Amino acid sequence: MVAGVAALATACSSTASERPAPELADHVDLPRFMGRWYVLAHTPTRLDQEPYNATETYTLEADGDIETAYEFFDGSFDGDYADFYPTGHVYNAETNAEWRMTFFWVFAQPYLILYVDPNYQYTVIGHPNREMMWIMARQPQIPDAQYEALEQVLRDRDYDLEKLRRVPQQPDGDRRPFPE
Repeated sequence: MVAGVAALATACSSTASERPAPELADHVDLPRFMGRWYVLAHTPTRLDQEPYNATETYTLEADGDIETAYEFFDGSFDGDYADFYPTGHVYNAETNAEWRMTFFWVFAQPYLILYVDPNYQYTVIGHPNREMMWIMARQPQIPDAQYEALEQVLRDRDYDLEKLRRVPQQPDGDRRPFPE
């Protein structure tokens, strides 16, 4: 596990080249952003090479912290349950689109909300080095045209989609509940 954390820290901390920072969402309404998001695509790390039914759930605490639960089944829909609980902190209070996520009480990494649709049904998240990215939605499956539009958000911000991997999701009716 420590090797996985070190690899994740290294991947997240590499610096971007001379490119300007990626464009962020103009403004994020934090209460609307909270709740469960289905991870439809991501950049794999040592901690989550093959997630299935992955979700991120955000809860805004009274002190402004954003408690996060990242949950998935490892390797298949019947794989071992895995979960991580980083804490988010709004870094740019003017837009609420730039956070820092603290993992394992050791390091905080940038978390950039590149896009959120007006109805808060779709979001695209990135890292400043453009090595890590996520596409998420409020539903486990979305139309192909919508998914392609979300990929275009990443392309428009100069992210390399070669590293982006789809996350298998079952329809809500077929989902096993996560352990309590």
